[in-house]
Amino acid sequence: MQRYSVAQDCCFQGTCTGDTTPQDLWDVYRQPAKYTGRGVTMAIIGEGNPRALPGYLATQEKRYGLPRTKITVKCVQRSCGDDTAGNG
Repeated sequence: MQRYSVAQDCCFQGTCTGDTTPQDLWDVYRQPAKYTGRGVTMAIIGEGNPRALPGYLATQEKRYGLPRTKITVKCVQRSCGDDTAGNG
């Protein structure tokens, strides 16, 4: 099993923050290599305008060397609205 180091790259007074990569999580939970999630459907339910999510997901897939994922954004009441307060 390949070991990854958690990217806690910013520390201040003993508290570290930073990115925890998908590979870090894979290692923490000791997932077998054959468990890839291929063919699994997942829903993310949120609040506000989700239009930026596909681009954000594509950026993270590229950053961490993950396969591209098909994503379909569905909004309630046929409108995604204009609220982007939760983006970040």
